[in-house]
Amino acid sequence: MMEDKFVEFVEKNFLNRQPEDIKKFIDFLLSKELQEKLFWIKILFITISLIFLFAIFYYLKNSSYFTERYLEPWQDALNYKDFGISKRKKQWEKIKKRLKSENKYEWKIIFIDAHKFFEKALSESGYSQGSYYDKIKELEAEENIQTDKLIEFKKIFDDIIHDPDYELKKETLLEMIEVLEKTMVNLGLI
Repeated sequence: MMEDKFVEFVEKNFLNRQPEDIKKFIDFLLSKELQEKLFWIKILFITISLIFLFAIFYYLKNSSYFTERYLEPWQDALNYKDFGISKRKKQWEKIKKRLKSENKYEWKIIFIDAHKFFEKALSESGYSQGSYYDKIKELEAEENIQTDKLIEFKKIFDDIIHDPDYELKKETLLEMIEVLEKTMVNLGLI
């Protein structure tokens, strides 16, 4: 009995009126007056949306996030190469770009960065976790590796670190970069 009264109340007050109310609301939303008032707000929000869309694509293109997050794992898997090679190539290219500098102090920094990069690449690729000389001993068995030059560069590296007045020649720097690059290419590190 109570349920019947409730159903009758709902049918009388809500169900009969609902289509009319919805129709009025839709007519209000579609009315020309409201659309004219909202026109500039629509233009503003469309413009803001386009700016944000442009910003998203701009930052995806100019940052390395998308490449590192989505493309590199697939490229590495498809190329059957060591993971991180493309990242190391980019880092190596950054070091090489700095060779254009004519500042003698910058040459020392480039020399140090290149040497540390080489050591880190060897460690990441599974060569001995021991000293630099242990890693070089492992490389002696490889072909086309100038281990004597690598040892010479380690001595220059130590001299630069311990003697702030050490004078590095650009020819030595260029030779070291060339030998390191050939060595890393031959070992498949870059």
